[in-house]
Amino acid sequence: MKVSLSIIVLLLATIGRADATDITACGQQVEAGETGVLTTDLVCTDPLDVDGGTLDFAGHTITQTGGRSGVVCGDSCTLTGPGEITGAHASDPNVSASGVVIYGSRVTIQDLNIHDNDWGIVGQVRSATLNNVAVSNSVHSGIYLNARVKGTNVTVSNSGEFGLLGSQRVAMSGVTVTGSGMAGVISAVGRLALRDSTVTGNGGGTLDLLSPRRPKLMNTVCDHSAMLNSDDSTGPPWGVCTQD
Repeated sequence: MKVSLSIIVLLLATIGRADATDITACGQQVEAGETGVLTTDLVCTDPLDVDGGTLDFAGHTITQTGGRSGVVCGDSCTLTGPGEITGAHASDPNVSASGVVIYGSRVTIQDLNIHDNDWGIVGQVRSATLNNVAVSNSVHSGIYLNARVKGTNVTVSNSGEFGLLGSQRVAMSGVTVTGSGMAGVISAVGRLALRDSTVTGNGGGTLDLLSPRRPKLMNTVCDHSAMLNSDDSTGPPWGVCTQD
């Protein structure tokens, strides 16, 4: 039996659309194996929950106005842009809100601008991959993850506390971190490795890189580094930045 090429193409296109869901309201959820596509800008009072699926921002913005986080991303979820997340500020002074809260095994975030939130990206996950992500004007930390962090072309600016913190190994390229109130890039336990990056003007101009092991830098500019001691105090400089 012969099947025309046009019928095969039509069937494949139909299959490709089967798991895509238009996201038109804040209360919708993206389940594992599904792809949700924003069709409009959303102003939300509750987080948008992406539970193992993919959320495609398709050029749109999620603005959080209810004192909650913008997006909760868990169990191997993916957030992809272009798009923006903003406005996540907790109304309760004892609680903080984040642009993105992540958890689970693996999370990928790419092509997003996450700005003007209490925290930018925060959470606990085995591995986080960040590509073409900008995080700015966070009241607390820009990126604060109990995770192995990798990726490329990540910019973090004007964070009230830490710029980019990974509890495990941090291995990235094309990173720019400036204007953090505390340290710029921190690897709390593992190795800190940066390529083609700029980390300057952090910690009031006193602390750009902080790690328990000597950072591995290639074509990277920084002003000040320091050892992170086992009691979380700051030790001597590593001698890898221009003003160490």
